[in-house]
Amino acid sequence: MSYCNTGKPVSKNYAPPIMGNGEIATCLDYEGVHNFYAEFEPHKTDIPKCEIWWAGRRYMDTFNRELIPFGQIKQKLTVDGLTVQDPVSWRQELNNKNGLISCDCLYENEINTQTEAFVHYGCNVIAVRKRFLPGKSGEYEFIYKLCNQNGGKIRRFQYNCIQEKNGVAIHYTADGQESYVGVIRVFADKNVNIRIVDDSICLSAEVKNNDEFAYFISFHDDAACEGTSKALRSKIEKTGFDGMFSESKALWDSYMSESYVEIDDEAVQDAYQTAQYNLKVYTTPWSIPIGINDLLWQGRYFGFDEYFSFTALMTSNHTELAKRVPVFRKNGLKRATDRASSFNVNQARYPWEAVENGEEGSPMGFWYDHIFHMANIALESWEYYLYTNDFDFLKNVSYDVIKACASFFLESMVYKFDDNVIIGKCSDLERLGASRLNPYMSSCSAIKTLQTMSKAAKVMQMDEELAAECDKAAEGLLKSLPDNGERYVPYQGCEQRSIAVFAGLYPYKVIENDNKLQLNAMEDYVKYEKQYGNMYAYGNSVSSWYASWKSLAYSRIARAEEAFKALKQVVSSCGCFGEVAEINEPGIIIKPWFTTASGAMIEALNEAIIQSDEDEVRLFMGLDKEHKNVSARLLTVNGVMVDVRLVDDEIQSLHFKKNEYCKRDRLTIRLNRRFDTDKISDAAYFYEEDGDWKILKYEI
Repeated sequence: MSYCNTGKPVSKNYAPPIMGNGEIATCLDYEGVHNFYAEFEPHKTDIPKCEIWWAGRRYMDTFNRELIPFGQIKQKLTVDGLTVQDPVSWRQELNNKNGLISCDCLYENEINTQTEAFVHYGCNVIAVRKRFLPGKSGEYEFIYKLCNQNGGKIRRFQYNCIQEKNGVAIHYTADGQESYVGVIRVFADKNVNIRIVDDSICLSAEVKNNDEFAYFISFHDDAACEGTSKALRSKIEKTGFDGMFSESKALWDSYMSESYVEIDDEAVQDAYQTAQYNLKVYTTPWSIPIGINDLLWQGRYFGFDEYFSFTALMTSNHTELAKRVPVFRKNGLKRATDRASSFNVNQARYPWEAVENGEEGSPMGFWYDHIFHMANIALESWEYYLYTNDFDFLKNVSYDVIKACASFFLESMVYKFDDNVIIGKCSDLERLGASRLNPYMSSCSAIKTLQTMSKAAKVMQMDEELAAECDKAAEGLLKSLPDNGERYVPYQGCEQRSIAVFAGLYPYKVIENDNKLQLNAMEDYVKYEKQYGNMYAYGNSVSSWYASWKSLAYSRIARAEEAFKALKQVVSSCGCFGEVAEINEPGIIIKPWFTTASGAMIEALNEAIIQSDEDEVRLFMGLDKEHKNVSARLLTVNGVMVDVRLVDDEIQSLHFKKNEYCKRDRLTIRLNRRFDTDKISDAAYFYEEDGDWKILKYEI
């Protein structure tokens, strides 16, 4: 389904839709160019400026490793000697299944322009097609401006232009994290006049009613960039806009078909689809940043945040994309151990915001004292193995990372005083401030990492003594989690509330479902969440990320009504195209197209329908009674795809498919208690043809 936005003036909820393929990323406004910028109240509107960015291409000379900007798309339409601008009405759509953006702008005197645009899924090319209805002949100029996000010159960037038929080849060098040498080609599919003015490449032509022109911008900086760039241009000239889009669409179709969720709630379905689209657009060859632009932390990789997107990709069976995350962390292990280890201890301390070579890219701040991201890095390494059952990957990639993260907690953060085992002072969630002793979420993260190390060691049949030490430390930390006698608290003596108290269930499942201290902590937080539900201390709503986090915790304890209510909170703050933001509520919109929230929202809906661990698969634990028609095909632990269909609140089909590494020959299925097991236990289609797969039990 497409999302659309119509009207003028621009809604305060409007942020241009993103296009991308994990490398090239941009957003086009409602005119199909890069003119839009937010003019609303400072500090309450934080929307990326329209610009072209390229993942991994960044500077070395700034402390926070800024991305190198790659210019903007501008235009100029002239009719009767007057420049046509500022539409009186407009419509913009994003097809969130294949990445096609469509814009329809009506200007004064009934002048109309229509735009279609996409970034190709498999190659670094931006394609823009314009259709003109000027009423009479006019002149249109497509402009690619080599500039930074403020319209100025790009720093440390040298280039020269060579005119070609209907276009220009821009050969450049950029002095950054690496020495980048590349070529950008800008060209049209029809005859155009070419002007090069300052830093602008201008392709102009006379246009009349129903004329169509397609424009392409390609980017290459591989070792043979000139040859590959020419070959791509030749291919585009042969296949045209439609052929390139068909090819890109087929790749999008393949990605989207790797799993699915369908639910009888249009708003939730649409937000889920946009979130799936968002993750693919922003999953780079390295890992998953929060976004690929200057506003979203310069495309750096948060060890904490990437986990939420990783689990969404894994459970959605996008395993090849998800695999990049633990591989990236293994590639960065040497730098992480150099940061933390002595000569005889192999512990790691990963950066808070890594760049592509594994170095820290974050500006200085007390977030350097976070430790819970170490758990997320260990978990994504372990969970890739859990979901695929790929032992070689555990042996060659994951295990060293898990061991080094667990060693960090044991050697640097776990303290024993008398009979108490605690986590030393660190920064927990940032609203709680710095230097908190034994904070709840950080303690849960350490417990989960230590437990994970013990499990991994048993699978590997090695490090028996270290595994025993991990088990002992985890047991001690569980006993010393901070509480006030009635409920867990973010840290001892804390008077604030925090989403951190949900962490014992998600993302670190270390607390039993019926633990009263945990349940009371969750209930207490919900009472105050309008005060404490945003990532920053302003606004009076609940951020989409935190709402999804809450939903996941409730799903894991089978509190379906609360779980789905939280999912509806997520949807209520979606933007014009179904996108989630860091914060989006009346009067405040901050950082839309926020992958952390997209990943958490996907995982929340996935787990509402299908959850799994090493022991069982659980169905519909987070699905409330109002939603009676749901189907899904998702990946579960041990490399098993589960395909289930609920029709009028009765399970109509349930099928399983094993991957190449799966060694299971039977499954335990646990159902939400509201289902009638007598009805479904006799259904023959609950069994696979080979007879290996059987539902062993239902537990009510």
